[in-house]
Amino acid sequence: MAKKTDDTPIEIRTFASYQEIEKLPGFNSEKPHAVNNENYKCLLGDYWIEDEVNCCFQKDNGNLCLEGHKFGFVVKLIDGGITIVGNQCASKRFGADSSIKQDKNKYLNEKRRREKFASLFVLLDNKEQHLVTLNTALNSVQQAQKRVRDFISKLEPATYQALKSMARTNSSAVMVNAITYNKYTDDDGEEKTERRIAPTKLGNLNGMSIFLDSAFSSIRSASNSVKSAYEKAEHVSEKIRAADLDNLTATINDIDRIVSEVGVLLKNETLFFGNDLLLLCFLVDEKSERYKTAKTVLEHGGQVIGKDKAKNLLLEKEKMIKKSLGADRISVRI
Repeated sequence: MAKKTDDTPIEIRTFASYQEIEKLPGFNSEKPHAVNNENYKCLLGDYWIEDEVNCCFQKDNGNLCLEGHKFGFVVKLIDGGITIVGNQCASKRFGADSSIKQDKNKYLNEKRRREKFASLFVLLDNKEQHLVTLNTALNSVQQAQKRVRDFISKLEPATYQALKSMARTNSSAVMVNAITYNKYTDDDGEEKTERRIAPTKLGNLNGMSIFLDSAFSSIRSASNSVKSAYEKAEHVSEKIRAADLDNLTATINDIDRIVSEVGVLLKNETLFFGNDLLLLCFLVDEKSERYKTAKTVLEHGGQVIGKDKAKNLLLEKEKMIKKSLGADRISVRI
């Protein structure tokens, strides 16, 4: 076998048992051939064996290494003999510029490239099923975004901006100031009023990520990348670089993560609309906007009411909150 050049195809053969190696012409299990820098010719393949086999690297004193390895290489010698060398010895005991070390690196790189190529074809075999799964997930996302946008379109601008701000900062708490007035007489006999402010949490708004455009756009972008990768994979050649194979397979395998993200997004939609949405009325201070928000969230819940009734319901809710907090009034924390 001629010495390989960079243009010579590398033969990949993996031996799964010692018996396979023993059958090779030129291999002598009774009196193993020694391998060194001078008599090495080429690699015939690699071995992965359950039981360790003895390495035949020849040390400086002429003795064989005989260290046990489960992974190594079958090599051909200049005189036609065949022997084995363990992976660690092939990596460390030959010089950095030795032929065996260079061949080993090229061989393993090519083997990994072909394994990745085979994995890519497995993905291509499942393309139709994968794309159905992906498109189903995308359709769910589009429907969810439509529902969220329909709700946003009914909100007042400041309330929507408050929701976006909470989503960006990953906060969920709706806070108010509970204000109490305590009258007392000072040392000079004058009547005075002490004003106390206590920051208080009314509740949490869960599932806020649905107000981030990126939550939807990132899923669409990743999905488009998967589809593009599948198109490229259909036309790959045997000479494709390992790095390009990695990119294609990694992108296609992103389907599982995308589907998982879709599940999280849909769960957050359910969580948000399962909140006490009247909490949205305490995100801004402008009274008129708060009353409009009350009307919007009550109608979203199925009640058909006018603005005045929504206003009265919100005022009643505020009374209940003040009573539960023992406060004279409450104010929105901006």
